[in-house]
Amino acid sequence: MAITIKDVAEKAGVARSTVSKVISDHASISNATKDRVRAVMRELNFYPNRLAQGFAQQKSYTLGLLMAIEEYTAFENPYSFEILCGIEQAAGQRHYNVALHNLLTISQEREHLQRVLTDKRVDGFILHASPTVQPLLKMLRAHQVPYVLIGEPSFSGQHSWVDIDNQSAGAQATQHLIEAGYQRIAFVGGAEDDLITQSRLRGYHQALSEAGLPVNSVQFRAQKNAVQGHLAWQAFGHTKPDAIVACDTFLAIGLLQQAQADGVAIPQQLGVIGFDNHPLSLVSQPAISVLDVGLFGLGREAAEALFQQIAEPNRVSQKRLLSGKVIARASSLTSVTR
Repeated sequence: MAITIKDVAEKAGVARSTVSKVISDHASISNATKDRVRAVMRELNFYPNRLAQGFAQQKSYTLGLLMAIEEYTAFENPYSFEILCGIEQAAGQRHYNVALHNLLTISQEREHLQRVLTDKRVDGFILHASPTVQPLLKMLRAHQVPYVLIGEPSFSGQHSWVDIDNQSAGAQATQHLIEAGYQRIAFVGGAEDDLITQSRLRGYHQALSEAGLPVNSVQFRAQKNAVQGHLAWQAFGHTKPDAIVACDTFLAIGLLQQAQADGVAIPQQLGVIGFDNHPLSLVSQPAISVLDVGLFGLGREAAEALFQQIAEPNRVSQKRLLSGKVIARASSLTSVTR
């Protein structure tokens, strides 16, 4: 005979309503009671019917993730998938599913999102804070669907968001080069209006100012790729820096490649640090030092913030993470060996 909530309640010595609240992870139940009830559920091999439970509670037990997906996205922008993994882990721990929706498709065919919202296929959405999502946010608010943005939005309004403290990350990366003994430290970022670039640039200025060092050179590149890194190195002309904070792994790779092609010794004559700990930073020759900003943790925090929104729809949560850490590799020196 199938095990029921009544069997679990009797075995755990609690009311059936308590078991139901434990299943839905209700905040009114203590962690000790939740642990005891869940242990009984495992002992009895009891697995609640999420479909039936969701129908009764008007929940889908699914989080929606709106992300731009097209051919080669996994190669050109793997950072989004690291965030996705963090979201999925947090959702899985609450027995939620994650539904991935293509932002490019939905931006062109709004009726697709309209059907998702009308059919209540998700309990909330996570999406990146680009200006292009503003019309979609209006649709979410109209349907009273909770959402959380990844990244602090540049547009106005009361939005819940989670972001990396990129200014702190920029300062940490620059400080690493200063402590390694470099003096003429340049900065190469993305487009001038790129918010991440601007935040990391502020951190770069902050670290140089605190160390009493002048700004060497600042470049903005239209795109963050290796070709732009090649061009950036050439653009320094005859006044080359002895170290570079590169706002992106691919920029860092391009800078290293072109500098080496010009006969520059890495890291004796040029130190480079990038960001985000892309796998290519480890297999580059030499391996590139990085400021790992913790994208997996960013995904987890975004999911947790969305769960808060689902539980408290009127709450606006805004959080900046301080999880960055330097991973020193062969592209930069320590002050001892320099």
